[in-house]
Amino acid sequence: MNWKKHCSYCCCGTTPVLVIAAVACVFIAAVLVLAVPTVVTQQVNERVTLVPGHTTYEQFLNPELPVWKSIYFFNLTNPEGFVAGEKPVLEEKGPYGYREYRIKTPVNISNDNPDILIYTQERTFHFDPDKSASGVTEEDVICTVNLALVGAVAETLKLTPSLKKEGGINLLKVLISNKGAKLYICAGASSLVWNYTDPFIQELYGSFFLNTLGMNLPNPYIEIQQNNSINDSRPSTVYTGAGNINNIGKFYKWNGHVGELDTWPNGMGANDINGTEGFFFRPNQAEKETLEVFVDDVLRTFQMVYVGKVKHLGLEAYRYELPNSTFESAFNNSENARWGSWCPDGMIYLGPTQNPEVPVFGSKPHFLDGSPSLREAVTGLNPDPSRNRSAYDTTLDVHPVIGVNIQFQRALQINVLLNHSEYFSQLENIDGPLYYPMLYVNEHSQFTPEVKTLLQKSGLTEISIVEKVRWIAVALLLIGCITCFLVSLLACRKFVKSRESSDATTPLLKNAKH
Repeated sequence: MNWKKHCSYCCCGTTPVLVIAAVACVFIAAVLVLAVPTVVTQQVNERVTLVPGHTTYEQFLNPELPVWKSIYFFNLTNPEGFVAGEKPVLEEKGPYGYREYRIKTPVNISNDNPDILIYTQERTFHFDPDKSASGVTEEDVICTVNLALVGAVAETLKLTPSLKKEGGINLLKVLISNKGAKLYICAGASSLVWNYTDPFIQELYGSFFLNTLGMNLPNPYIEIQQNNSINDSRPSTVYTGAGNINNIGKFYKWNGHVGELDTWPNGMGANDINGTEGFFFRPNQAEKETLEVFVDDVLRTFQMVYVGKVKHLGLEAYRYELPNSTFESAFNNSENARWGSWCPDGMIYLGPTQNPEVPVFGSKPHFLDGSPSLREAVTGLNPDPSRNRSAYDTTLDVHPVIGVNIQFQRALQINVLLNHSEYFSQLENIDGPLYYPMLYVNEHSQFTPEVKTLLQKSGLTEISIVEKVRWIAVALLLIGCITCFLVSLLACRKFVKSRESSDATTPLLKNAKH
């Protein structure tokens, strides 16, 4: 048997087969890489729209992602000394943990316009001892600044003309004296957050004379956070994503306002209602994309910037963070002038969000990243370096493919501005401006296996299949490349052997003379 001839036949017969196999592998891999993800993306987009029957719709109305609100008070330990002119000495107490529930009730789902969802929202908070510091109770007595008195004084000093201002000052002084109001109050922890009241506040609410001056409180109590209120978020209208998936969850209208509020007097875009409430975003987020979130608690739209990737229960998410530029003083960042942040670095002005307007400012807890002068004005504030970033920053972790917020944290400290006043004895010893920290709130969620299972119904299962398909495509491409290499190698060997055979049969002295 002629083995050389047989090998040559095998090579010649095998080469076309290998070429066909290589082309088939590359073709199938191309189909898998290009077509399958596109089809799955369409399926995911259809499943995440906020329409009845979809898991995301049910989670939007009644989310199972557990959310807690942890409240930390700054207890004033030298109240009388503070009124006399001493630096306030503060002691952090907490957390006081509350389980938060957000229930949305659809008001109108139009068959003619499935891209619009109108709803109201009720938020309730239930004290959770397991999420609270050991030994704390809602009845713990906390001493802090009398927000009602400070607000009343601030409103009185803004009255015009001067005759009206003088009348308001005299009336308020009599009221303060009659009711025995002080610059500070001491009350139960729970009431300070949800519904604190006293004779002074009740008089501010019901006084005919104060009403004549336009200084009445809208309620006979002070609340920092509403609890069990059906109009917590007022009627809201958002896009379902059925018409344009890129608009899913974005506000169309909030509390009767389309596109913008009338809260911030400076305008310049400060009143714009942009983005979502922060739980849903458009699917297929691009890395390093900036997100917009409208926070109705403070009536502002905030931009969240991409900072990196994180993992929760094996799921990769993009992390977005509230940038430090948000808290820069308008003196240093003119963009923040539209919100009236004429204050030291590290704070945002919240006065117009209060009714009546009170000189309240928000900041990161313990004035983190703020001007050193803010902490130097009080005793007892010192950001814990072991947790100041993990506990004090505001972050969103969003699954980039389905656009769902799987874990978040929102931290905000409430501060009230105190100034010296020659009109009111309660403020005559204050060396202002003093941005007095009252408390801070850490609102956060925890991604759980149960929530992960629910999200799998919204397209995560298909996403995992796509990932497997992509690895199959990579394998096929690798096989195709190896096959092409073998084909090339065999062809090269055949060419070399052909040359050797030709050279062997050619006389060395073909042109020699005989």
